[in-house]
Amino acid sequence: MILSGTHIAELVKKGEIGIDPFDDKNLRDASYVFTLSNRLAFLKKTDVLIGGVMPALEELVISPEGFLLKPGAFIIGYTREHLHLGGKYSCLISTRGEAAHVGLNVTQSSFYAEPNTNSPLALEMSNQSPYPIQLTIGMALAKGIFLPLYTKA
Repeated sequence: MILSGTHIAELVKKGEIGIDPFDDKNLRDASYVFTLSNRLAFLKKTDVLIGGVMPALEELVISPEGFLLKPGAFIIGYTREHLHLGGKYSCLISTRGEAAHVGLNVTQSSFYAEPNTNSPLALEMSNQSPYPIQLTIGMALAKGIFLPLYTKA
């Protein structure tokens, strides 16, 4: 069963799901919109990446003008919102249509927030269009679809 926007808001108010900062304008009928923070990270230059091993990352701060993601480029962005899921809920993460329509994918493969998640979301972003894409602070990039667990994790 997918939670409605109304139910998500009730659970946030009760403290059963934490979204900080929470904005009613980001509620949808059955999801919540997550926005880009000012933090990005990219893979440090190396000769080879080893699958299953977390690569070294270098962080940068998005300027007020934004960050230009070149065609074919990959970068990790973090949501402005800190998500806290207790042991009773999980969250599917999906690229918003507006981002997908210009060739931006924000869920390379990690599209699931486990129960007990307690952090901003890391968005694995790639530009799949032939044109540069401007990333700006506060940009609506992902939606979270919340699911209850049948038993507590």
